[in-house]
Amino acid sequence: MAQFAEKFFKIKGIKCDNPRCYYRNEDVKFEDYDRWLEVPCPKCGQPLLTLEDYLKCKKMIDLLNKIEDSFIMKIIARILLFFSRKKTKLIMNGTGKIWRSDTKEEMFKKL
Repeated sequence: MAQFAEKFFKIKGIKCDNPRCYYRNEDVKFEDYDRWLEVPCPKCGQPLLTLEDYLKCKKMIDLLNKIEDSFIMKIIARILLFFSRKKTKLIMNGTGKIWRSDTKEEMFKKL
């Protein structure tokens, strides 16, 4: 993870995709996600990070970093971030889809 995404978004942690399992490890950094691909959950055995979720997350980071490459988008993004600093969690469930935890709205559909 580099520049823009690293400055403005704290992407970290890993959780089990099994809805009946509550295993999570908040110490895992995004840079280490590739080491967690298809690693079984220590509690239930389901994968902690699927290839679909990993690729979607990488696309999201690439998109965020491209924003900084564009001068106009950089200014717009900084203004929006300044006025809307709100903490939200994004949820992934192994399908490659991403939802906001507060609204349950699917995000990044077109990635």
